[in-house]
Amino acid sequence: RMRFASSNATRPLFPAPSDANGGGITILAANVVQSASADSYLTLSKGTLASGAYTANGTVAAAIAGTASPFVANEVKAFTIGATKFVDADEWLALLEGNQGAAATVAIVTIQYAMGR
Repeated sequence: RMRFASSNATRPLFPAPSDANGGGITILAANVVQSASADSYLTLSKGTLASGAYTANGTVAAAIAGTASPFVANEVKAFTIGATKFVDADEWLALLEGNQGAAATVAIVTIQYAMGR
């Protein structure tokens, strides 16, 4: 479970374990709850982090919420995990938050995963 402030940016959440420590992970499910109503959207991706710069190389879960189905304060929304659900060793899982308007809120993201494929 991670808690962070939304910022209209991509936030690397955590890296998958290295091969020496068990290898990658398979994302099984993910949920998010926000502290305030907002029409922002969230997307889960995987990618690399080098010199502080994150580069996405796959979408783990397509965008949820947005103007069609805005977040409601304290309402849990589930991501739909796509076909690209394996995060390889040393890749990072990241969350892209995109504002449709101002959305200064706190999001709590819960990720369920299994080691390996």
